[in-house]
Amino acid sequence: MTMTAELEGIINATVERVVAGTVEDIKSDLIHAVDPKSIHSKTESLLYNLPELKKAVQERREQIKEIELYGLPKVSKSLTMFIPNAGYVENLSEYERRENKIEHLHNTIRELESRIEQIEVAVATVKEDPNFCIIEMRYFDKKTYAEIAKRLKCDEGTVKRRKNKLLGSIQGVLFRDVIIEEMMAK
Repeated sequence: MTMTAELEGIINATVERVVAGTVEDIKSDLIHAVDPKSIHSKTESLLYNLPELKKAVQERREQIKEIELYGLPKVSKSLTMFIPNAGYVENLSEYERRENKIEHLHNTIRELESRIEQIEVAVATVKEDPNFCIIEMRYFDKKTYAEIAKRLKCDEGTVKRRKNKLLGSIQGVLFRDVIIEEMMAK
C-alpha cells in the first residue's frame, strides 16, 4: 500500500506537533518542577519516555534522508504553509521549502538530543549502584514491581525503596537548579 503525499504530509505534521509538544513539556517540566512529588513523577516520566525520545531522533534523521533523496511530499497548491515564528508564507520555492523543513528537523533533533543527554547524564550517576538494575527493569524494560521483586528475590516494598533512593539521586541531577532556587527562596 502506497501512502499519498498528502496523507504522508498530514502524518508528518502530526508527528511534529507531538514531538514539539513533548519537547516543550520537558522544558516546562525542568523549569517549573518545584513540588517534590511533582519532581518525582516528572523524573519517572522522563525515564519512561527516554526510549521514545531516542526513537523520535532516529525518525527525524530518516525524514531528512528522505527529503534529501526524494524532496518534499507534494501537497495541494491551494494550501498555505505556516512557519512557526514567521507567520504565513506563500509561494516559497521548492528549494526554500525543502531547506526550511530540513533546518526545522535539525533543530528538533538538537533539542531532543540535548534532553536525552541530560537524562543520560543523570542516569549515569547511579549506574554503578548495585540496585541500578531496578531502574533498567522498571523504566526501560517496563517491568512491574512484582516482576522485579521476583527476579531480585525480595519483596515489592524493598524494590520501591531502592528505586526511590536511586530516583532521588537522578532527580537531584535533573532538577538541581530548580531545587537550589526553591531552597534559596525559602
